[in-house]
Amino acid sequence: MLAACLLAAWCGEPNAAAAAEPVSFPGVGPSASVTLTGTFYQAAGTRTPAVVLLHTCSGVQPHLYAWAEWFAGKGYSALVVDSFGPRRVTSLCGHPGAPTPTDRAFDALGALGWLRSRPDVDPARIGAIGWSHGGGTAVAVDASALLASMHLAGGGFRAVAALYPVCQRLRVDALAAPLLLLMGEADAWTPPQFCTELLASLPPRGPVVTSYTYPGATHEFDNKRAHGSIQVNGRTVPLAYSAQDDADAHERVLAFFAAQLR
Repeated sequence: MLAACLLAAWCGEPNAAAAAEPVSFPGVGPSASVTLTGTFYQAAGTRTPAVVLLHTCSGVQPHLYAWAEWFAGKGYSALVVDSFGPRRVTSLCGHPGAPTPTDRAFDALGALGWLRSRPDVDPARIGAIGWSHGGGTAVAVDASALLASMHLAGGGFRAVAALYPVCQRLRVDALAAPLLLLMGEADAWTPPQFCTELLASLPPRGPVVTSYTYPGATHEFDNKRAHGSIQVNGRTVPLAYSAQDDADAHERVLAFFAAQLR
């Protein structure tokens, strides 16, 4: 674990709660016909850096809002994107379908464009972070080929982070921005090995990739509501919250974005 209370990332310091603002915006590319919804947390200050948050296969859950509020308290405006509600999808857990992580990458780019239109956000300092299915989305949106196909003014995200991402069946030729991966060693749902294989297939030269695997950690190790187990495609998947790993993940994420969005 990183040094205790590094950068005051998870030390219980009081932060003024950011107001949650419901917003809507269009996707881009294949998602252009979808009016997406989200929740925006504005950080104090002007021209702040910002982060787009991408949810799991079960949609937007409470711990994502907790992350967003925490980001705002640390000086990063945060936009939680709901990819499922506008499409009338409730869950993709255990039964893959649409939207796929690649489909949702265009939702993330729509969120990027929306943030860049705001005068209170620095358009050059925007990152993305995702969890599980949304983690796969975060990796997909960092693919240089996908971004090149969009010809985005200002390019893609400046930095990308993913917690226990779905790396199976992702097609990534090369990365466009630095990537941080945080995974659980005992994750039986999205095993780290698939991400490790994906990283090994990338060109040796490119943006910096940082990965860390928490010993003994399961899927959703940062979710305080994670406990027991669930059945996924006939397999028993254990879920266990780890306060230590959660704190460490917050520290690593904060240090990563502080370095990349400075």
